[in-house]
Order: sequence, then structure tokens, then C-alpha cells
Amino acid sequence: MNEISLSRRTVEGLRDFFIAAQKQEMMDAWDKITSSLIPAPPTPDPAEWDLIEFSFNRLFVGPKAPEAPPYASVYLQNEPNLMGETTMFVRSVFEQLGVMSPWKNTLPEDHVSLELDAALIIDNHRIEHDDVDLKSIHQDFILDHLCVWIPHFCERTRKAPSNHSVINTVVVLLEKYVASELEK
Repeated sequence: MNEISLSRRTVEGLRDFFIAAQKQEMMDAWDKITSSLIPAPPTPDPAEWDLIEFSFNRLFVGPKAPEAPPYASVYLQNEPNLMGETTMFVRSVFEQLGVMSPWKNTLPEDHVSLELDAALIIDNHRIEHDDVDLKSIHQDFILDHLCVWIPHFCERTRKAPSNHSVINTVVVLLEKYVASELEK
């Protein structure tokens, strides 16, 4: 596995994994995540995905308080309120990019999946255009925001009692993505 850069498909898979609502979506995201990794991590047996889904829900969804909430505001704000300053910052990034979150008014924009989506949009625009505004957005959003809170989220996920080895692998890859962004 390349230590510096993950494929776009792998990052898309990370985005899709954290937004998954059921185990089939997690399985599809896992396939996307691992399809370009060499060597690829082993694919869990189909029966194992029930445990992974349970772990995922306990870590990131509920019904009890999530062990590792997937929202930047939890890690960046003194009072971890959703739909606060952090969420509005991420919403403004979507607006600066000329897009709207597909989950607007349904899921706060500072959810890890939506932030990864914004990062992918930024990277796509950077490839197509050499724009000073994009460099500024990259600095403000990716380096000064995403790369600040994601390590805390990953650490909290790793230390959570409900963590599963598949989720831990996804978290390690998310950390590698953040590290690669810091090196750009």
C-alpha cells in the first residue's frame, strides 16, 4: 500500500463507508476501498458483516450516544453542538465550491463523509484548474480543518470498546489520506 497517496477510488470508498446505512452499503464501500490496495486486506466472511454493522452503529450512529461521533464539531468546538459554527464553516466551503451537500438539512455538513466529499471536489477542481481560491480553500478546509480533527476522530474510534478490525483498517486508511494531504 502506498504510504503517501491513496487512489481516488479508495477515498471515495472511505466516504461511502462512513455514510453507509446498512451492511450491504458497508460491504460495497469496503470493496471500493480495497480494490486498489496492494496487498488488499482480507475481505470478511459474509456472516462477519453483521458484527461489523453492529460495531459501526455503536461507534458512529446510535441509538445510544455514539462512541466516536463522526462530526467535526465534536472535536473542534468547546461545546460539541451539531449545526453550530463548525457545521456552518463546512457549509460555506460547499458554497464556495459552487455545490450543495446532497444531505443539506438532513445531515450536518461536518459529518466525516460529507467532508471527504468536499475534499474530493476540491481535489477534482485543483486538477482541472490552477486557481488561487482553490489553494486558499485547500489550506483553510483540508489542512486547517479536516487534517486537524480527523486524527482525533480516528484515535477515539480505535480506543472505543466497540471497534472492529475492519473499521480499524478503514480508520488507518483515513489517517493515511490525511497524512497524504499534509504532504501536498
